[in-house]
Amino acid sequence: MADNFFSNVQLKDGTIVNVKDTTARELLEGKVDKVTGKGLSTNDFTDALLTKLNGIQAGAEVNVQADWNVTDSSSDAYIKNKPTIPPGVTVDSALSSTSTNPVQNRIINSALDGKVDKVAGKGLSTNDFTNTYKTKLDGISAGAQVNVIESVSQNGTPLTITEKGVNVTVPTKVSDLTNDSNFVSVSYDSTNERIVFA
Repeated sequence: MADNFFSNVQLKDGTIVNVKDTTARELLEGKVDKVTGKGLSTNDFTDALLTKLNGIQAGAEVNVQADWNVTDSSSDAYIKNKPTIPPGVTVDSALSSTSTNPVQNRIINSALDGKVDKVAGKGLSTNDFTNTYKTKLDGISAGAQVNVIESVSQNGTPLTITEKGVNVTVPTKVSDLTNDSNFVSVSYDSTNERIVFA
């Protein structure tokens, strides 16, 4: 049986070839183009892995817990340039204003003297709100006003104050007045065309 050929098959690089059969075509489709300096990788080196790798400094090592007591300078836990701690250093067990201990707590004691104990809901005030001021404030009614008139009288008769207001009735015409001195009133009688004195 004669072999089947596929003529004029164009490869990815543009080359035109004659492929012998479908097996050959399948083999070609399972290939990738060669790129100088690159090869197949056991694992997929993704963009995420590349970003992670670029974020790691050259020569970086796994974090190692440092140990103060390690003396081997080749150990990863060795601490370089450790300061020398003088022996016999103690700290006073109580606050004192006369301590001579090298670790002096009298500085702390002096600082505490300038403090007050915290009380929930209270704070420092710009002015001293003394007991005298509080007593004065307690004696002032809520909503009190300066110089409020407490009593109004009309000709010696007290008037009723309603909601801080006083209604004073003032006559607006002669008929509103009482003729208690029997003054003569004058009127004109238009019917009889005469002036009437009463």
